[in-house]
Amino acid sequence: PRWRRKMVQASYFEFKLVEAETKAPFREFEMNGNAYFEVEPDVEYFISVRKLDEVPHHEALQISFSVDGKSLGYGIYIPGMLKSNDPEFCGVWSRTNRISSNKALVFAKPPRVRMRFVSETPLDYMGKIDITIREGTYGEEVPCNDVSAKNFQVSAIRICDESGLAGKKTLRSGVGSLVLAEKSVETPRSFRSGSILKTVTLHYSAPPAMIAAGVYDMLDSEVQQESDRALPFETMTDVYSQKD
Repeated sequence: PRWRRKMVQASYFEFKLVEAETKAPFREFEMNGNAYFEVEPDVEYFISVRKLDEVPHHEALQISFSVDGKSLGYGIYIPGMLKSNDPEFCGVWSRTNRISSNKALVFAKPPRVRMRFVSETPLDYMGKIDITIREGTYGEEVPCNDVSAKNFQVSAIRICDESGLAGKKTLRSGVGSLVLAEKSVETPRSFRSGSILKTVTLHYSAPPAMIAAGVYDMLDSEVQQESDRALPFETMTDVYSQKD
């Protein structure tokens, strides 16, 4: 497998994790079709969703989110024939008096549950966001009722020893403080969900977990290979002669 910097694009969409206030994307790597984002504790963020092109033969699409195995409890709906749009920033959503609010998520150190035996792998140190794209059709208009935010809490992790790698390196997501609010100008419509078109997984972690997973080692190896290929033949001969 090879790591490289690359934004996640799937089924005509672009997905990123962005800093909540500035909307700057976090550093990103890709391996085997999955994205890995380098983040830091206590930083707030949103999931950025942008449609890149029209999706033929689909009236509407639903994008829904599961963060660390927990559903955020809502979906966003985008017409299939819409060619492109500005990013939508998704967090913990609610609606009151026709005002929709998205509260940022935050990278947090999770509570720990001691267990006698736990098998740790590098992916255990990483948080995970699953994004599901479904096809569907719009139905009738529905009342613009208030919707409470889902009760979303930081997921606990299982460890055998407080000094173990998982206890030191792991991040999970909680609810932040920054809120994006906008007035709902359109009357909501019902949505009939169809089949799943694609599921995209975004992994995130702090640098120590990226090191444990070998991300930087793989990246440095790839950069060095590209650098070697760019050297003139004479220089490459000198380099390998020196190695001998």
